[in-house]
Amino acid sequence: MNKDLCLDYRYKIELHAHTKPVSECGYFNPIETVLRYHDKGVHGLAIANHLSAELFNNKRSNNDVLKFFLCDYCKAYDEGLKRNMKIYLSAELRFPEPINNENDYLVYGINEAWIERIINNFPSNIQEYIQKFTDNDVIIIQAHPFRVECTVVENLDGYEGINTNWYHNSNNDIAMKFINTQNAIVTIGSDFHQAGSEGLGLILTKDLPNDSLELARLLKKRDYLLLFKNQIINPYAPPLNK
Repeated sequence: MNKDLCLDYRYKIELHAHTKPVSECGYFNPIETVLRYHDKGVHGLAIANHLSAELFNNKRSNNDVLKFFLCDYCKAYDEGLKRNMKIYLSAELRFPEPINNENDYLVYGINEAWIERIINNFPSNIQEYIQKFTDNDVIIIQAHPFRVECTVVENLDGYEGINTNWYHNSNNDIAMKFINTQNAIVTIGSDFHQAGSEGLGLILTKDLPNDSLELARLLKKRDYLLLFKNQIINPYAPPLNK
């Protein structure tokens, strides 16, 4: 890595991590997840657990869904305080329509009241979300938009250009080429589930946001770098002249 860049952009932040039991696909609970990232020297961690209509199964009330969803984040937050790490509230939304669509959307700039509001009026699709939940403070990022089972949605705040989950082919090269044609935020995420995948895709920042709102503002400013398997990428650098 470039040492000068590392001095300026010295904070490491994970934007896409899952914990169990909220994310059934996760392998580690919130405390274990924080400890794994702490051991990697990561300063900030977004807990982006799945929030979909499936959480409303088993006749859970909206209040039960809210408590269940926030439980992992709260445990991670408490452990982060002990480790001098910032823990950010996030969510990976999946809407029930269209059927068999596996599009996922990461949200930043949210708080517990925002989670409660979306649980109480969960959108059917991305268009309904945009109509009802568009907010100057909240940004929505399409996760892994070019996986085979996904369909890219244009004109969102941003896109996850690099997703390092090794159990899926996210076609990161196609995603980055697409984003270069858009005036959009570019993110990277480890999509952490299993051991060994923590911290494979991070952002590097000059400052460390205090909460999810400040994290969203940082992403909007676009003053950060991507760290992909120990290689630094500036996603907003102008293309080289041929």
